[in-house]
This record gives sequence, structure tokens and C-alpha cells, in this order.
Amino acid sequence: MAKGNILEELKQEGKFHEFLLIAWGIIEFRTDESILKAYCLSSQNPKADPLMELSIGKKLAVLKNAGYLSQEDYSAVLEFKKKRNDLFHVGGLFVRGLIDKEKEEIMNLGIVAVSIMDKTDASIKMTTLVQ
Repeated sequence: MAKGNILEELKQEGKFHEFLLIAWGIIEFRTDESILKAYCLSSQNPKADPLMELSIGKKLAVLKNAGYLSQEDYSAVLEFKKKRNDLFHVGGLFVRGLIDKEKEEIMNLGIVAVSIMDKTDASIKMTTLVQ
């Protein structure tokens, strides 16, 4: 089953926590894969370590600055990241206080962000940055 279908299914079933976990996992995975492909590195290569140790926000900025993410796509992924982080970090909304409309909004942002990162990862060729 395609990822989009899984996320849509979780959204339809109201499984908000599961949705967040899977959507964020996909985003982190696609971001790491995109960075590695852009620099023609394997995750086993020690040269990849400094890149893999960057925060997700910095990795997304690298992809934007290299031209793989448009400003609009970059902002959309960051918006989902912020909403997700706000749920679990100090000063955030916390999940229990959300109404269904807010959960749906966050899940819609997640579906868009996952789609962006899938598209970004698929568009990067292994020889892009390294000539």
C-alpha cells in the first residue's frame, strides 16, 4: 500500500498519534535519503556523518539552498514540523487540547509535507552535486 494511502487511512480513522509518528518518520527518512543522494554518499561513509548530525531544519535548509526544495515547499514542510513540535514541546498546544478540526489541519499539513519530501527525494540523481 502506498504511503499516501496509509496516511489517508489513518486520517480517516482518526488515528492522530499514529499519523504523526508515521508521517514524521517518512519525512526524516526522505530528508536523510535526499541529502545522501545529493552528495553521493552512503550512510555508512564517515563523510556523511557531519550531514547526518545536522538537525532536520538544517538538512531542509541545505536542500533548499541547493535548489531541491522551493521556498514554498520548504515553508510547507517547516510548517508541519512546527505544528508537530508544538504538540510535544514546552509552550505547545499539547494533543489533548486539540479539537478535531485542528487535528485535521495538522494531518493535512503532514500529507502535503510527506508528498513534498517524496517528490524531492525522487527528483535527486546520485550525481547531482558531485561532478
